[in-house]
Amino acid sequence: MPALMDLLPVTLQAIFIAIVICLTLTEDQRKTARLQAHTSSAARLSTYKRGIATWWAYAFTAGLLIHPPQLFIAAGAKNDMAWLNNSQLAAGVAITVLVIYFFLAFMPAAHCIIKPQARLSYWKELRNYYFLFPVSKQERRWWILLSLTAGICEEIFFRGLLLQFIQGQSHANWHVDLNVALIISALVFGICHYYQGISGIIRTTIGGLLFGLLTILTNSLWLSILLHVLVDLVVLVIYKPEEDFSESAARLVVGCEPGVMDGWTRI
Repeated sequence: MPALMDLLPVTLQAIFIAIVICLTLTEDQRKTARLQAHTSSAARLSTYKRGIATWWAYAFTAGLLIHPPQLFIAAGAKNDMAWLNNSQLAAGVAITVLVIYFFLAFMPAAHCIIKPQARLSYWKELRNYYFLFPVSKQERRWWILLSLTAGICEEIFFRGLLLQFIQGQSHANWHVDLNVALIISALVFGICHYYQGISGIIRTTIGGLLFGLLTILTNSLWLSILLHVLVDLVVLVIYKPEEDFSESAARLVVGCEPGVMDGWTRI
């Protein structure tokens, strides 16, 4: 019986993690397909609201499965990541990579704030997600809540629960090197963004590695949460279709079919 009780926490964590990953893959793909078939303000708002409710439920459950304060740290064994902890050069390189990554992530927003007309230069990439991004003022307000939810709840799940589960920090059933746990958790993070296509998986896997590295360097989720939220909010600065493409934005609000937005009309 004691042995069985020892296995219960890790078993519950494993089941929960598997459920979240499976639901994320299937539901995100289904929601994306539905919005690509016919997008509208009502459909996007429904997607945002459901995503917010779902991810807060996941975060709350993660807090039940691991003592909440422990979710926000990433301390591994003392010999884990010796290459980083024992080398000022390696630590300096890691910090430099993080600075460059987040500089590039926020540079478009800064560019558009300084020069609003620069938004058009980022349009080619953003238009691939026109069916998902917020258009109306109401959608943009909900996008703020969605960004806060994603930043907090995804970091709790992927860099909190999942990272600790893989390395065995939240239980005593095994130990996996923190380096390996970081890579696996980043891969899972990338795969869970399958709906963004291959390029999205690669991009988010790299992001997962760097958010994880930041969590490990600071031994805290808080800075990763803050930056994750801000990265998602960049969309609101560089994507303003009601100002840049008002006629097309009106169609996105009312609802349109695939291909209708191939020719964007600027007024």
